Amino acid sequence: MMSQIDPKLQEIRSLEVIAFHSWPAREVVSLGDWLIRADTGVTRRANSVFPYGDPDRSTQDAINHVIRFYKSRGLIPRFQMTDASMPQGLDDALSKTGFLYEMKTYVQTCTISDVLKPSGGYNTELFREPTEEWFTAYARISRHPTEVLEVRKGIFNRMPAEKRFALVREKGAVLGISIGVLHRGWLGIFGVRTDQMYMRKGVAKSINRALLAWAQREGASKAYLQVEADNEPALCLYQDFGFTTKYTYWYRQFVE
Repeated sequence: MMSQIDPKLQEIRSLEVIAFHSWPAREVVSLGDWLIRADTGVTRRANSVFPYGDPDRSTQDAINHVIRFYKSRGLIPRFQMTDASMPQGLDDALSKTGFLYEMKTYVQTCTISDVLKPSGGYNTELFREPTEEWFTAYARISRHPTEVLEVRKGIFNRMPAEKRFALVREKGAVLGISIGVLHRGWLGIFGVRTDQMYMRKGVAKSINRALLAWAQREGASKAYLQVEADNEPALCLYQDFGFTTKYTYWYRQFVE
C-alpha cells in the first residue's frame, strides 16, 4: 500500500510516475502493479520494467515472466530501478538472476522561482509540436540513425499535450534544441542538445531558462531532469543553474 511507504521513497515514486507518463513507450503491459515497457529497443526507459508495486506472483516468477516477455520481442530484459522499487529485495533478486547494474543516473530537481533569472543569452523559440526544422536539427545534432529517430518521433507524439519543443537559432543556424513536458505541476526537461561548435557558450542555459519560464506561466512550480552520473559537463551545468540531485536510478540488464 502507498501509505506504508517511507515518505522519502513515496516522493521518489511520485516523481517516477510523472516521468513515466512524460516519456511514453509504444507498448505497456501490466504484470500486477508492474508496468513492462517496450519500444523496439530504443531508449532504456522505454524498454524496461517500471516496478512500483506487487507483481501478483512471487518475485522470481515475475522476473522470469519479464525475461520471456522481452526475449519474445528480441529485446534485452531490463528493469529501471530506484530505492523505491517494489517489492523490497527486488534489486538483490535481479542481481542473483543475472541482471547487471548499469547506467547510474541522477534525477535532479529545482524550484522554478528559485532558479529562474531575468532572461538573457540566446533567443529561444518554443513550438507545441516538433516542427520539420526542429526535428531536422535534432537528427543532425543527436546523430541518431534513421530507425532510432522514427521511434523517438513516436515517443514525442505520445507525450502529454502540454509540451514544448525548444530551439535556439542564430543567423539562420540552429544551435541547440530541447523538450519540455508538463505533467502534474512538474516540468520535465529532456534531450538538451547543443551543436558541438556552440558548447559551453550559454545555449543550454538559454533553452532551460525559456522552458522554465514557460512552465511557470502555465502554473508549474518545480522542474526535474535526468543526468547520467558520468556526464560531468552536464552535472556542472545544472549545478550552476541551481538543480540539485534528488535521488538516483539505475538499470538492471539481463546477461546470460
